[in-house]
Amino acid sequence: MSERIFVDTNAFFKARRILEELIRGGARLVTSTVVIYEFIKIIDELIAETEDRSKKALYVKLRERFPRLLRELKFEILSHSLTHERLEELYRVMREKHVDVGDAMIYLLMRERGIKKILTYDEDWLRLDVEVLRPSGSV
Repeated sequence: MSERIFVDTNAFFKARRILEELIRGGARLVTSTVVIYEFIKIIDELIAETEDRSKKALYVKLRERFPRLLRELKFEILSHSLTHERLEELYRVMREKHVDVGDAMIYLLMRERGIKKILTYDEDWLRLDVEVLRPSGSV
């Protein structure tokens, strides 16, 4: 069975080459509802802030293409769920590891699903017990 690798929000913007390498290598790419929310929110903010018409059109095209891209690349999309106990655990992770709520939610989801690697440019992940894939290919 091929390895599952979680793809964080910033990797969708910065890691095209690495994503291509992972796909060629047979990795199973995984993301989550939180990441999709963050991606669309960032694109919507770029659309609202950008005055350059050609850039704005590019952002709109990217936003509209995103669902099809996830399907074509065979991304597994995981959903987050919270219980009272899990919410308390989320706060514990945020406090102890000094990460934001989105990263804490993703971390708990990865741990629950046995995913041990993440493609991200976020330095906060270095404080968590997961393998962080970096642009240079190092971990």
